[in-house]
Parts: sequence; structure tokens; C-alpha cells
Amino acid sequence: HVVCATCAGAGDPMLSDLHFNVVVIDEATQATEPATFVPLTQGAQCAVMAGDPRQLPPTIISREAAKFDLDVTLFDRLQQGVGLSPLLLDTQYRMNPAISCFPSRWFYGGRLRDGVTAADKPPAAGVQWPVPGCPVMLLGIQGREEKAEKSGQKAPGKAAA
Repeated sequence: HVVCATCAGAGDPMLSDLHFNVVVIDEATQATEPATFVPLTQGAQCAVMAGDPRQLPPTIISREAAKFDLDVTLFDRLQQGVGLSPLLLDTQYRMNPAISCFPSRWFYGGRLRDGVTAADKPPAAGVQWPVPGCPVMLLGIQGREEKAEKSGQKAPGKAAA
């Protein structure tokens, strides 16, 4: 059987009688350590943690929580504490090569390869791209930032592109 769930969803009472020998945690570098323990307590004998340590960390809003290292992922602890080295999946298929060249150089030392060509991922039609053939455009935004209030309502503000 295969069950797909979020880390928190893996703790649902409907799954309490099930045991999973293999647990795959996607985006493990964005999941908090306590969250990753939820699926691992379902009888895991093997865990596969997929994630990119060079991308977004977990979202920790509380500074108090960060004081207790809740911003450190299990992925990070296994890498730093136990010495497990992540395997770099070095071929990307999502981006036009004109876009992927930046993260390849900046974050991966030029080791990221393209599994697609520019012809496979052409720039969107109908857009006047500043550099023809390069689907990248930077827009300056003027105005005020809108932030959510505690009640979930947006604070007043204006932004115009």
C-alpha cells in the first residue's frame, strides 16, 4: 500500500493501525524536525528524505522556538551530526537553461545540468522580453507592503507595478 500525506497528516488517527516500512519525506529541508518525526513513528525501517539544503529552510516565526533549534531540520542534523552527505540530483528539467544557469553557478558550483533545451522551454509568447530568448524580466514595484494582521485580515496598503 502507498499512502500520501503531509508530515502532520501522517499522524491522523485513521492511520494509527498502519505501519510503514519505508517513509519518503519530500521537501525535508523545509520541514521542522518535530514534523518529520510524525511519519517516522509509524514503524519506519527506512527513511528517504528528499530536499535541497540550498533552498528554503523551515518557516519558524517564533524567535523563542528558534532559541531551541526548532529551525534546524532533521535533514540538517543527519548531515551535520551523523555525517550523511546528501546526494545531488544534478539534472534539472523544469527551467529554460537561460534561467537555470544562475542557480547552477551561484548555488551548485556549476554542477547543475539541464535535461531540457531552450526549445523545450521557450519563453512565453506575447511578452516583450528585455533580452530576446532569455525568459527573465525584473520588475520594480512601488508602493507599500501589505502584511496580514493577526486576525487574518490584510492591513491597508497599495502596490503598483
